[in-house]
Order: sequence, then structure tokens, then C-alpha cells
Amino acid sequence: MSSPILCDWCQTTVFDKHLLALIGRGTAPTSLNQDPFAVMIDPLAYFGNRNALAGFRRSFGQNTELLLRNAARGCIFCILLRNIRGGLRGDFEFSITVQDPWKWSTVTVAAHGDENTNLTGYFRVYKTVSPTKLASSGSVFSNPQLPEQDANISPANNDLLQHEGSLPRQLVRDCRAVRVLVDDCTANHPNCKPRESLGFPSLLLEITGTSASPAVRLIKASDIKVVPIRYVCLSYCWGGIQPNMTTTSRLDSYIAGIDTAEIPETILDAIRVSIGMGYQYLWVDAFCIVQDSEQEKIAELGKMASIYSGAIFTICVMSAKSATEGFLRQAYSNCSDDQSIRTWHADIRDAISQVAAASLEIRSDFSNEDIFDSPILERGWTFQEALLSPRLVMFFAHGQRPTLRCSTHTVQSDGGRIAAHPKPLVNLRELEQVVERAKPKAEYYIQTAKAEEWVTIVKQFSQRSFTYQADKMPAIMGIVLEWKALFMQGQYWAGLWSKTLAKDLIWKARTDYSPRAACESYVAPSWSWASRAHPVYYQSLGDMLSFEGAYLFEVVSCEVIPVHEDLPNGAIKSAKLTVKCIAELVDLGAPESEDVSFTVSSGGVNLVFDDSPRPRDIRKAWLLSINDEEPYNLPHGIGIAVAEVGITDADGTKLYKRIGIFVCSGRGLEGPQRTFTLI
Repeated sequence: MSSPILCDWCQTTVFDKHLLALIGRGTAPTSLNQDPFAVMIDPLAYFGNRNALAGFRRSFGQNTELLLRNAARGCIFCILLRNIRGGLRGDFEFSITVQDPWKWSTVTVAAHGDENTNLTGYFRVYKTVSPTKLASSGSVFSNPQLPEQDANISPANNDLLQHEGSLPRQLVRDCRAVRVLVDDCTANHPNCKPRESLGFPSLLLEITGTSASPAVRLIKASDIKVVPIRYVCLSYCWGGIQPNMTTTSRLDSYIAGIDTAEIPETILDAIRVSIGMGYQYLWVDAFCIVQDSEQEKIAELGKMASIYSGAIFTICVMSAKSATEGFLRQAYSNCSDDQSIRTWHADIRDAISQVAAASLEIRSDFSNEDIFDSPILERGWTFQEALLSPRLVMFFAHGQRPTLRCSTHTVQSDGGRIAAHPKPLVNLRELEQVVERAKPKAEYYIQTAKAEEWVTIVKQFSQRSFTYQADKMPAIMGIVLEWKALFMQGQYWAGLWSKTLAKDLIWKARTDYSPRAACESYVAPSWSWASRAHPVYYQSLGDMLSFEGAYLFEVVSCEVIPVHEDLPNGAIKSAKLTVKCIAELVDLGAPESEDVSFTVSSGGVNLVFDDSPRPRDIRKAWLLSINDEEPYNLPHGIGIAVAEVGITDADGTKLYKRIGIFVCSGRGLEGPQRTFTLI
């Protein structure tokens, strides 16, 4: 293809003077119909709300003959239109839709009488800056300088290039660009300042050589003389046992040196990225934890919070399903590969001066692939790795640019900004900011904000999968340690907090999952969401977490015994909770019915069982009242249902297990308070 351009028709009709006139101007457009692209430059400057034009649509008419002529001359937008609908004849219409000003906007072509064969193309508009700076969309970041030797690197030159040796040159450029973003974040983002480190990992991979030919060995952190140690972490999917991970027998030889042929491709790619970004030390669990030493594993598991929160950033592999797949090959496919996604840029000229005032970027694909549809967001261990890390450098598949996520923004190596990312990719500093914003309000609102954020964590974490269910509690204990320090919600009891226990107990099984059951092996007590082998959410009645209500529920005692004394927030050996509350014994009716509705002293009750199918041997249950509230003059009560387990405690006390959650219309339960011990 000839050098990319933008034809006069696209320049004057689509990307017109209204766009250029508004660049850098701080006033809102007078007509959204005339100026749809203004908000793509800096929507916050114009509207104060980057979603102001979400879903905005504008249509144009065009002639096929003119389109094909301009496409042949190299107009990239006309090429995009032509490629979307190759069989155009005569006059046609196309529409642009701004889905989100920071994401890829869309263009759709519809020929007259042919409405069922639409395809969608993608484009973005960037503000033009000097060639020695990264392009930014308005106030995304402060245009940090690239290294002097890379002065010729600009976003307009980010096509997939030929390989230098075994590495694509675009990878080298992206690594340097992301390093600039990371340095800018560490220097200029007050919300991204790291917490004081609680300690360093025991082992790190020391990397020397080049990205194409790295030299790797294990090194003890205590032998590194430079303090603080600047290291990078890796978050990835194992995809099975790794054959060459560090063991007691391999430790000494790995300290001497590791043959790169023994390193799985995903980890080897992370080594290449670390070198490309100028970092010498990398922490990877498979190599930096002695995998066959129970003592070493316990020691390092206890450091998870400090290991990930103390890293400069974590490389997050969004594409590979296993350690053997690698991720750079997927991200930097060869140009000749039809499956790769390439991008092209062309200048948008100022109509008077004819100088470049903005840059148009188009993509070569016509799909709508969700870049966050990733296997790493399904695995249990990777949840806390993202939440604890101050920064993620995410690598996607199919030519998507590597992306930095920090507490301030999510920005791609070419300067493009992603407006939103899935909730599991936030970090604890962002959650801390949510609580900070509640502080000017009453103490109740502060505690509510904390409770709501923990509920969000539980809902997200419960959707993750584990190869071994016994890993469930250890895989979240790094978050627990940081949460204690940040939010001070009392004691941690098997996934719940003592200060918000009444609210934390009101979790509910996702009824769209069936069958539903507890984990096959013991993971947590029945009153904990962690005991379940399926996702959970929290009952919302009149926005339950936002109404204080009347908590006629008292915790008498709670005892949680860990499997390992050195990991008090990790795997659980046993636990019991003794509570005092209003309770009522009910008959559950025929065992065939999954949900049960009946009447108690104060009104109607609906009970949803945790298990599906429901337990057939349980015919009676106690309803334990937890909350009685009246939001918007709609009184109701809520609580949990428990049943006897047929055994007693050492002192003869009856023991109960949770079997479900109930909602009571009216004023909740009535009657005397009783004491129950739940396991």
C-alpha cells in the first residue's frame, strides 16, 4: 500500500474543520451533530464526563466510484470503508458510532436494500504532538519524552515491523514506550505511590544479556546489594505442572545458571520483556518458590502481599492459557499472517495551514473481539496478583498494543487510552480511593463503603476456578493482609470480617448455577462463602448494604483454626461461629421443591437453598434473623437458615450448618433470642 493519507473528501466531510477547531479548546461544542469527534480528543475537557457521547451516531452519504478512486490513492479511511463492504454499487451510506471516546470507535456501511450484511470497522483519532513524544489523548498523561535515540519513533509508525534477529522491532519500541509510561507513573502519579514494602521475595530471577539471547539464573534477594530492589512480577496461567520448576534438587544448579531451553515459553517471553524494558530482576512463582519444600512454600505464600505490591509492575499475560504457549508470538504476529491485527495512521490536516493537527488510526480487522475475554481472568491465583500489583503491563493477542494499568489510568503503548477494564483488574489503591471519598461523610458511610468493596471482591473471586480447591483460601490471603492494614475491619474469619459480619453473612448462591454444592474437600465453614464450589453474590433488598437497619444479631464467639500456624489467614482446618439472635423453627415441606415459601409469625418467608438439588434429608430448619429494616417504608427481614448436623461439640453443645438464605416480608422474625453454634 502507498503511504497512508486522508483524502480531501474525508478531510472536509468526515474529519472536518469542527474537529480541528476544537482541538485544545476548553469549551463545549455548540452542536454534537456537527462536532462528534471533538470529544474523542479530550472528552473530560469538554464535558467533564468521558461517557457523554457513548453510543452517539452520525451518518454520511458517499458514492462508490469516488470511494474506490480515493482508496486506490491511499486514503486509509476509504480503504476501511471499501474493505468492510467490498461489493458496493452506486450511492451508499455509512455510519460512525462513538461507543466510548477512549475506545475504538466504529464505522458501519449499509448499502441500500442490503441491511443484513453489515460489518464493523474500527478507528480512533489522536491529538498530534511532536515526533519525540508519545501521542496522548488530551489529558491522559503528560507526554513523557522518549529516549533520544528513539526520536524517530512515533505512533504513526507503529505497524508490525520486520524482525530483528528473533524479536520484532515493534516489541522493542513498545517496551521502550511502556517503560516511559511506567517511569512517568512512578514520578508523577500521587495515587500510584507504593506502600512501604513489607519485605522482598527470597529468590528472584537475575536476567542479563539481550532479549534475543538472555542469560538467566536464580539469585537470593539477600545477595543483591542495591536497595531497594527494583523487580518485576509475572502473572500467568500455569496450565498444568511445569516440568522444570525449582525444586530442592535443582536449586543450586539454578543459582549457577538456568538453561533457557528449560524455561517455558511464557516465562521466557516475560524475561524478554523485562530486558526490553530495562529491568534485571523478575519474580516468577514456578522458579522463585522451591516447589517441593513445604516450609519454603509456606514462607513465600505469607509474603504474597509484599511480593506483588512491592514490584514495579506485574506483567499480566492476557492471551496464553498455559506456561508453554508464550504470548509475544500472539501479540506480534508476522505481517504476512492474515490473522494479525495491524494498524495504520494518516494525518488530519489543518484546512488553513495544511499542517498535521491530528492523527487518524484504523485497524485491519472487522471483528468485535473483547480483549479482556482472557483465561487469566478465570483462574483463582491470578486474582490477588492483579489486585495487589500497583501496575499491570498487559499483553494481549492479535496485535493489540501492550497496555499499562495503574491507579490513575489505563493507557496503551501508542498513547491510546482504554476507558474501562474489568473489575478484577483494579488494584487495592483504587479501592482505597473509593473509601477515601466517603470520609467526609458520617462514619456509617465509611463502613458501608468498605463493606461494599469487600462484597465486590467476594463476588469476583468466587467466580474463579482452582485446580485444587484447597488453594482457595491461600489464594486470597495476600489481599486479606493488605485489607487489614488499609481498612481495619476487625478480625478476619474465614472470608468474613468481624466488624461487618452481619452483612458479610448474607451471601447467596448464584441460582443460575446448577447443580450447586459445597467444595468436595473441606475449605471453609458452611457459613462462609468460601465453602461453596460455585459463584456467590450478596442479597440486595432496598440496597441492603446502604441501610443500617436493626441488627438484632450478636456474635458470642468465633474460632478459626488454620492448617498452618504461620499462615493464619490461609487454609482452614476447622472453624465455628456462635451467635445469638431471634430464631424460628420451620417445616421445609416436600423435599422435591427447590425454593420454599411459607408463613411465619411476622409474615411470608422465601427460602433459597445453597445446594441444588436441595438436601433431601433435611425436613426442618431454624431461621436466624440477622437484619430487620424498613427502606422506603417497605419493611422486611433477612437472615440465614441452619439445620442440625447430628453431632455435638465437646461440651455437648448442638452444632448447626448453614443451608440457605431467607427473606421475610413484613417485620422479620419475632420471638425470643436463642444461641446457635455454626460449623
